[in-house]
Amino acid sequence: MVSMPDPVELFFAGERHVLRCLNLDDTDRLIAFFNSHNEETVRLRYGYFFKEMTVARARELVGVDQCRDLALALFSFGAEGEPVIDAIGRYFLLPSGRSAEMAFIVRETKRRLGMAQTLLRALAATARVRGLTKLVAQVQRENRGMIALFRKEGATVKSNLGADAVDISLPLKPVRKRSHA
Repeated sequence: MVSMPDPVELFFAGERHVLRCLNLDDTDRLIAFFNSHNEETVRLRYGYFFKEMTVARARELVGVDQCRDLALALFSFGAEGEPVIDAIGRYFLLPSGRSAEMAFIVRETKRRLGMAQTLLRALAATARVRGLTKLVAQVQRENRGMIALFRKEGATVKSNLGADAVDISLPLKPVRKRSHA
């Protein structure tokens, strides 16, 4: 059985959030989340700017095979109690089957609260249980906050001469099996 993270209630700046896997019911929420971003946020996350998150693209992003890949979100709750996406962390398994590429995006008004770190740790914990040995990412060189977070969590950062992005590699220690004595 493949490990899936259970929903968890967390608080950021005193506000209740739920960390859970994305699903197809979150399609409209993802589109609203994307529409809340400024041009710089979109460029830093995706490496280029595009103006619209289509329904088809949103469905692809929320409808991933959570047993293979992983897409987590932190949700706050609007005035009517409806879930609102504040941050997303995801990884996609690479062809080797032993590592995955990760990416994060946090609502501009919710930055510096620990959301990206929470998502990174949740992704890494699930990846370890699933037997992955490494998470990798490409981060725009000017995204100093994410680069600092990756370093703090034990990742190596490799600059490529002339490139706008740096390569991140986060080794994962294997989960120790408990012996039954």
